[in-house]
Amino acid sequence: MLTIQYYTTEEREQLLNKFSNKFLIEERNITEGNYLVFSDTPNTNVLPVVVTQDEFETMEERVKKLEDVLLAKG
Repeated sequence: MLTIQYYTTEEREQLLNKFSNKFLIEERNITEGNYLVFSDTPNTNVLPVVVTQDEFETMEERVKKLEDVLLAKG
């Protein structure tokens, strides 16, 4: 498995082209940065999930509220 950080959409496209002989098995867009994860074999255990930006923001708000509740109980 090969995990590579990228910073721009142009760099992302360059990496996809450069590693086109591998399978893109994961894309991570997290607080720490954006990452592409490549493998020599396809990952057949992944169920793709697509959410809109609004849905994602709603989930983030819910997580924040739950964190606040849990921290208040601690």
